[in-house]
Amino acid sequence: MVRHRPAARWPDARLPAGRRPDAGENRLHLDLGAPDLDAEVERLTGVGASVVEPRRMGDFRWVTMADPDGNEFCVAEH
Repeated sequence: MVRHRPAARWPDARLPAGRRPDAGENRLHLDLGAPDLDAEVERLTGVGASVVEPRRMGDFRWVTMADPDGNEFCVAEH
């Protein structure tokens, strides 16, 4: 796990434990955290990622995204 430092340029990264992948599922799923979710999603789409689905659970927001090769990852507001 990489912890976010307030002055750091990159977001917090977590490598969650997962089950064995199914066919077509990523072997590794990254969960990234950023203090400004909207700005981070905009930055990531600007460098080639695409939005798969914005999500919300109560006050907690995150966006499932995909890199240009289709590998999914999530960005959450923290």
